[in-house]
Order: sequence, then structure tokens, then C-alpha cells
Amino acid sequence: MDSIGLDTTFFEDSGNSLQTTFFNDISNESVPLAEALNTTFFRSSTSGSCGFQVLDTEEHTPGIPIQSQNYDQNAENVQATSKRRKVWNDWSSLLDKPCCDLQCLRSLSLNEIESCWESMLDMTESEQKVFILKELSAHTQVKGSRIMETNLVICGKPVCPPAWCCVHNVSDWRYKECMKLVKSGVVNIRHGNAGRNRKMERTTVAIGWMSQLFRSVGDYMPHKSVVYLPYHWTRRSVYERMGSELNEVHQNQHMVIAYSHFTKIWKTHFPNYAMAVTSDFTTCSTCAELSANFRTARKDETKKELADLKAKHDGQVERERTAYHEARQTARKFPKKVTCAIIDGMDQSKTDLPHMLVKDKDNVHLARLPVHLTGVLIHTMVAEGKIPTVYVDHKQFPHDSNLTIHCLTDALIEAKEHLGEVFFLQADNCYRENKNRFIMSYLASLVSMDCFQQIYLHFLPVGHTHEDIDQMFSRVAKELCQSNAFTLEDLKDLVTRSYTPPVTVKDVKAVHDFKAVLEPCMAGAFRGHSKPHWFRFQKSEGIVYMHYKMWLDSPWQPVSSDSPGLVCLKSCPDSDTMPNWVEPNLEKLDWEKLCKELPWQYNSCLPQMAKTWWSTFLGEMQEEYSEVPAETQTWSVHHLGQRQPDNEPELEEVLDLVKVIQDRVNAACPTITIGKQGKTVRGVLEMDSFHTVKEGMMVAVFMEEKKGRPFIGQVTAHKSDEEVTVHWWRGTWMGEYKSWNVGSGRNNKPYQTDVPMQSLLLWDFLLTKKGHLSRETVKQLRESYEEADRKSSL
Repeated sequence: MDSIGLDTTFFEDSGNSLQTTFFNDISNESVPLAEALNTTFFRSSTSGSCGFQVLDTEEHTPGIPIQSQNYDQNAENVQATSKRRKVWNDWSSLLDKPCCDLQCLRSLSLNEIESCWESMLDMTESEQKVFILKELSAHTQVKGSRIMETNLVICGKPVCPPAWCCVHNVSDWRYKECMKLVKSGVVNIRHGNAGRNRKMERTTVAIGWMSQLFRSVGDYMPHKSVVYLPYHWTRRSVYERMGSELNEVHQNQHMVIAYSHFTKIWKTHFPNYAMAVTSDFTTCSTCAELSANFRTARKDETKKELADLKAKHDGQVERERTAYHEARQTARKFPKKVTCAIIDGMDQSKTDLPHMLVKDKDNVHLARLPVHLTGVLIHTMVAEGKIPTVYVDHKQFPHDSNLTIHCLTDALIEAKEHLGEVFFLQADNCYRENKNRFIMSYLASLVSMDCFQQIYLHFLPVGHTHEDIDQMFSRVAKELCQSNAFTLEDLKDLVTRSYTPPVTVKDVKAVHDFKAVLEPCMAGAFRGHSKPHWFRFQKSEGIVYMHYKMWLDSPWQPVSSDSPGLVCLKSCPDSDTMPNWVEPNLEKLDWEKLCKELPWQYNSCLPQMAKTWWSTFLGEMQEEYSEVPAETQTWSVHHLGQRQPDNEPELEEVLDLVKVIQDRVNAACPTITIGKQGKTVRGVLEMDSFHTVKEGMMVAVFMEEKKGRPFIGQVTAHKSDEEVTVHWWRGTWMGEYKSWNVGSGRNNKPYQTDVPMQSLLLWDFLLTKKGHLSRETVKQLRESYEEADRKSSL
């Protein structure tokens, strides 16, 4: 479109049609329209149309092309803005250009010419072509493959084709191409790339990075379909993190998209991921503390330190989430090797019945039947990759370990055809339901009965525990926002259809007292098990051992050559045991108010069928839900069967070693003890153990004199490798100990003496808050004194 001239034959004359020819008799170059308009035209008297035929041309200087000779004199009237767009400055000069014997250009005003020219410049190339084709199709008569007549119009005024092309800045080549399309009957055209969504490599990389990050840190809400990212994040901080990570990988800053494109991708591809302004649930104390300190920090060094620490903490949480995701994928890929499950409860009042979308003032305060949902998702190789089950109770049973074991055992039995050798269980940090000695003993019993060869129990950090099971509950919540659930059957149907695959819904009408069965079999009291996030149960030489660790990248504990682990059970519960039933309690239901107000005080809010259902249900519920079954049943664990190891290679543990974050974020893992197991043995009478005595430790000293025992003091200094200085404390076996000072006034000072290392019996023990010796310390001290007396008498 560099030229705005016409140098071709527009129409071929046949019969009544007209023939118009523009040609250049000097050279093969195109004659611009400005030169073509200097040609004398006449209007055909037979057709009434603007037909064109060359009669004569003005003389020109030999050797100089017409294009240069005539067009250059108007060069100052044209301003070139690009190769295909030109802006005309002097519009009046166009009016002097002859186009035909009627001088169509002179019939147009300067405003009309400028408006047409500028409107074409405002269009894209594709839009211009569509406009030209539309105008030619509307004002051209075609018969067969021949053009009979063309009557073009500008602002309601008829003009000839050269004038129309001149005003609209259309080249001759473009005009011809569009006329060919008109001949063939084409009305609409489409750009070749229209509808093709081709992404550049950096866009694809950004989408993949965002997808991986959002899946690893997103919290699925049990009552919303929105997935929340950590509430202290911003879109700008996510973009900056993406830029830094991609630059490290690709070493090319051009692989990072612009921030505007980043926000567009977020809106298009991840519309359900949002930043939480505030958290609806318990937040991570570490995140909250770091964010609060960052907001109040003034020094750049402090802000940088806090930002680095926050990034490391987020990385720790991501790795913990990834561990569950990898276990989930492994279970779907190797179902005979691994089984992965997650269990959690939906504790939302919106499941109370009857549930109505429209609540008026008359029924908003009426009694409703409490309904609690406990969900279990088992991941394995099935069509949808998971088997969802929901258990319904009315809070007639305590929400403790018994209910958790009941739901988990029933779900495993239903999926027993898909169980593997290794079981990975993801649970919530609730100590009442999951993180307690009964659940750990139950898992140890499953390994002891050979139901699984190995079991992993994993807990996500507090404040980061929402996972795919909460997504299932969010679908239930969304369905409740769109549908009424007048009865319990309506709610079950709603839960079943709310998720893919369909959910199996079961009523919990009776629960065994598993705690009473497990407690006599435990090896001792559990302590310190509330902090670690990982537990492993496996059998070695017929004994089930438990190991634990704080984080995914922490080492398993205990590490001891004397014992391969902690023993949870001193004996395994018998599979033929008939446990008692848990007594149901209907106090939380407020039974009297429920029977009084349901369903009759709801008036017209409930349909008649729902009222009939409630009358029948309430009549049977008290008898059915308030009494335990008359017959006892054996422990159902034996229905899981036994799984022996096969010849397949051992499954690699889901573990990705990473750098350990700083001590402030990665808290030290406490020592778990079961009875005497796991306790540190202190004060052994061996010479190579005295190097552990440090300043500030409490020590017990052996003296042959028995009166005044035990002799307790605190190490204040190391005199040599064989002696320490001890500040003595006064007290009795069962009484309070206080530091022993001598002198008065300014002469008051600690009573200290030098003691040989070999006389130390016990060290590194602590007094209680009241200054007493603990029971364990007293017991160990008495045994140590007896042993030392026996050796001294020899």
C-alpha cells in the first residue's frame, strides 16, 4: 500500500459494460493516482454509470517518469507515518484532481474527505479489508462472474471508483483483489490467524510455574470454591518471586513476562485462586509473627532478614505439601505398592437441617438437627483416581479417636481390593481426633497384624492444613448455596452429586470403643508427640517400631544402636476381640426443643412431604440413636486381610532433601518417650562419659557418708579434666532444694568446693518448678547410690 495510485484495468468491456484503462506509457512503474487524475475522462451516455476510458494524456518531459514529474510537486502535502499509512496535510489539493468528467471529488467537502481518510487510518489492515469488501459488495451488481455496474457512495454522494479510492487511500492492487472477491461472491473475510491461541515460550513457562506454586501452597476452603493463597502474599510479591526463580533457571531475563501480562494470565487461567485479605481459620503463628515484625521493622537489614526467613518458611510448607502430593500420585501410579488416604471433618453449621436458601425472621431461630460430616479420600488407581466417602453423625458420639478409627477402618475395608503394602495417612493436627496415642497405637496394630508392611502418618503445619478433602467439602458448601435440603435424605443426595466421582454417604449409628481395646496393650505413656509432623511404623523381627521426625528433611529418630525404634504396643490386640459400644449422648441435640419445633413451627417453609418425613424420623430417632446395638461384633480390622512383600523393588521413600531452614523457623524436634523408652540415660559410671558435664548443669555427687543424701549441686567451673567446682544446694529427697550460701551481708557468697569427676553419679537433670526432684530423678538416684555403695564395699 505504498502507492495510492491505480495502474491497472478495472473492468473489461463486454456489450453494455464499460472499459476503463489506466496505464503508464513511459515506464513499468505504477502511476500514482495523483498522476492518473490528470487524465481526461468522459462519462458514458449509455449506462449512466461512472465508466472510464482514456482519451488523452497531458504531455510530460521525456526521460522523466510521470510519477516523479507530477507527484513530487505535491510531496509537501503528504506526511509519511509508516510504510502503509500516509497522512495528507493539504486536503484542498485533492479537490483539484480530475477523476471523471463529472469531477466527483469536487462534490465532496474537505471535512468529508478528511473524515474518510482518517477513518481508514484508524483501522487495522484486516479491518480495512473488511470495510472495502463490504462497500464494494453493497454497491456492485454482479451477474455470474461478470461485474455489471458499480455505484460507490461517500456520505450519500455518488462518486466514481478513482475518487472513492483516492478519498479512502486505497491502492489499485487492493481494489483489484477486493473486486475479485466480490466476483466470487465472498461477503465476509477472516484473518488467517483469527481464533488461533498460540502462546510464546515464556508465557507457557509462566503458566507452568504459577500452576505448580498455587497447587503446592493453596488452601482449599471447606465452605468456599475459592482457593486462598497465604493472606500476607500480594500479586507483586508472587511476580517478583517468579522473576527471581526463572532467572536462576534460564539465566535470561527475557524469559520473564511483563507484570501486566502476568495479571492477565492470573485472571484467565487461575480465576479461582485469590489472595486472602484475612484468614477465616487459624493462621500459622510463624507467618503471623514474621509478617507483623516485617511491617514494624525500620532497618533494611532487618527487613531483608525477615523476608529471607519468611521465604524459607514458605519453602518448608511447600515441601511438606509436596510430600503429600507425591504420595498421592505414587498411590495412583503404583496401587499395589502404596495406598494414600486423607481424613478430615467438615464442622460447619450450614449442614444443619432443615437447610433453606431463604430464611425469614420466623424460622431463623427455630431448632435444627445438627449434622456433622467426616470425609475420607483414598487415592488409588481407579477411574477418577480417588474413592470419596462421607460419614454422617449427629454429634451423638464424641468426636475423638473412636470416631476417627471407625471411619478410617470402614473406608479401608470398602477399598480393600485397592490397598497396597505401604499406607500413607494425611491427617489434621487435632490432638483430640488424630494426633494422640490411640491413633498411633491403632496404626501400629495394623502393621502388627500385617494389614500393611509400613505406615506413614503425616501432619501439615498448623495454619497450612487445608488440602483436597477441603475442596470436596467446598463443593458441598457450594451446592448448599444453590439448593434446599429439607431432610436428611435431601442432604445425602446433595453430597453425593456435589463431587466427582460421586460420594458414598454412610450413617454412623454405632461406634466401637477402640480406646478401651488399645489402652491395655500400650507399652507406656506417650509424651512429646504433639510437635513432630512425621511418624513411621514398621515391623522388624516381629516387633513394630515407631520412628518420628520434625520435618520432611529431618532425620528419623530415635537413632540408637541399642534399639531400632520405639515400641508402641507391648502386645497386639486380638482380632477376635469384641469391643464394647460407645454410649450415645443426645444432649447436644436439645431433643425437647427439636421435637417441639420440628416440623410444625416451620409452617409453609417446609413442603408436606418433608413434614411427614420429619415426623417419622423424630419418632424413630430417639430409639435408634440413643441405644447401643444389642449384639456385639468382633473388631473389623481383620477384614483388611494380610499383605506380604512381593519381589518388586522397594518403594523409595517420598523424600526430597533440601536445606534446613534457620532455627527460628525449624524448631527442634522434642524427644518422644513411651514408658522408659526414649529416655536419655545419664550419669553412667564410665570415664569416657564425663566429657558431657557442662557448666550450669545440676549434678549428684557420691560420698560414703549416707547422712544428708542426696548431695546435689550445680557446676560452676571446670578446674581440670578430672575436677569441677560445685556450688552446693541444700534439700531432702522429697523436699525443696535451695542454693547454699555462706556468710552474711557483703560476705555472703555461694558455698563451693572442688569435686573429682569420678564422684559424680548423675548430671544434666532438672528440678521441678517448686525446686523438688522429679520422681524419675529420685528413682534413678537411689539406684545409682545403691550401685555405688555396692562397688565401694568390694
